[in-house]
Amino acid sequence: MIDFLAIGPSGACVIVVRDEEGEVTADEYGTLYLNHRCFKDDPRDQASELCDDVDAKLGSGSKRVQNIICFTRAKLFYLGEDQDVLKGISPVWDLSLAFAEAPEECSIGEVYEMASQIRKAYGRPPFVRPAKGDVR
Repeated sequence: MIDFLAIGPSGACVIVVRDEEGEVTADEYGTLYLNHRCFKDDPRDQASELCDDVDAKLGSGSKRVQNIICFTRAKLFYLGEDQDVLKGISPVWDLSLAFAEAPEECSIGEVYEMASQIRKAYGRPPFVRPAKGDVR
């Protein structure tokens, strides 16, 4: 089940919310650990499966569906030098930064079309952030 789905100028983004408490670490390969143990259900696999589902429902002409894994109660740490392995992983207080830095790839019309498709497919509307200057 999708926790949150945001649609905006950067495309569609599945937001997976995890509420585990403790320390989440990532090694140099991007493997995530909770309190020094592998997750029973890998958050990256969960996010990937949900993205595939959204992509299938948006159809073949859709932009790439992205994801963010948001940890609400865990501290995040990285073991290594390549910080890019944490791309798409965020504590709740930094969640807005992921969207602020995302490139705008969709027109206003494409955003509203994706939102309409999501509403039909899932029976509820996504969060929609229109582009600057949109007055709908």
